[in-house]
Amino acid sequence: MKQYYLYKLTNTINGKYYIGVHKTSNFNDSYYGSGTTIRRAITKYGKEAFTKTMLLETTNETEAYLAEKNIIGNKWSTDPQCYNNTEGGHGGFSHIDSSGENNPMKDPEVVKRVMAKTREDGYYESKEHKAAQAAATKAATLARTGSKDSQEVKDKRNASVKAAHQRPEVRAKHHAAMVAKRDKYKLIDPSDIEHIVDNLCEWCNANKMPLSTITTKDEGQLVKRGVMKGWKIWKMSK
Repeated sequence: MKQYYLYKLTNTINGKYYIGVHKTSNFNDSYYGSGTTIRRAITKYGKEAFTKTMLLETTNETEAYLAEKNIIGNKWSTDPQCYNNTEGGHGGFSHIDSSGENNPMKDPEVVKRVMAKTREDGYYESKEHKAAQAAATKAATLARTGSKDSQEVKDKRNASVKAAHQRPEVRAKHHAAMVAKRDKYKLIDPSDIEHIVDNLCEWCNANKMPLSTITTKDEGQLVKRGVMKGWKIWKMSK
């Protein structure tokens, strides 16, 4: 017979914890919670890093979720050690509705807390996360291999590209590139070696230097960051 179990997961590495309810006939099954933050923590540390403690066993669903809500209280929003993202008491998967108002991830504040907790736990820098990202990208690429976009998709993509080229900042960049082809530049590198450049576009391509950095600087201005840090730039008349 299936029971409702109120349980606590504890990360033995950093002491963080998660409170949850699970309906099952075996308390020691493989289920370890459905919250975004706790799932990412388990991905990072592995299930072996967590201990699971039973807090309540009951056949009454309402009793289980009420107890969960009472134990979590405001810890989900005030205790940095708590993996929970909501106050609890909603009722397992029955409250999840990806298209409705009951899904907690529809709340921007909940999303912020999830991201903050995950970032604090170092998930995004973990090898597990990077490996998962690489695998997802590879799977998406393989799924697209050999496929063809519909005409509607092509039209939308073309319209998006045309709109992007009409943006003032993009047009200004293109204009700067055209001007750079006609102007002569004097560049002094960090070692005080002078470079006289007749075709800036070709020089930038050959030396892997950013064209926009040069064309947007004032006469004699020192570049303070990027790959051209320490360079000085002058535009000369041809």
